[in-house]
Amino acid sequence: MGQILDAFYRNPAIYLLGAAALGALCIFIGQTTAAAFLFMLLGLMIVLWDAHTDPHIPEAPTLT
Repeated sequence: MGQILDAFYRNPAIYLLGAAALGALCIFIGQTTAAAFLFMLLGLMIVLWDAHTDPHIPEAPTLT
């Protein structure tokens, strides 16, 4: 899982555009449930990317 997240943070545009294109394709062929899932995933990826790259968000506290 760490390798997937590292690849996403190195070049998020490919993953974001890919999820958007697959969601649009699903709508085009009539698979609205799959499209809704892909657009939900796209929104989560955008939030994750923004939270990871925004310098105004403080670091999370550690337990140690």
